[in-house]
Amino acid sequence: MGSRDRVTSARDSRGYDAGKKINGRKRLIVTYPSTSEAMIGWAALGGMLRGLSRGEPATRQQRRIVNAPY
Repeated sequence: MGSRDRVTSARDSRGYDAGKKINGRKRLIVTYPSTSEAMIGWAALGGMLRGLSRGEPATRQQRRIVNAPY
């Protein structure tokens, strides 16, 4: 898949483009099912690996109590 065969939306549907040369948004997940399946798989795998490498269950950060003199 080259950079020229990506499908983009119409010019009027884009937001602020910060000087980009390509109109619209690249919609890889919608237009290329095989690519989107791979992208979703890699994202899910990354999340699972982060959880496994942590070594312990995830915990929320504890609330800090600040004793400020008044």
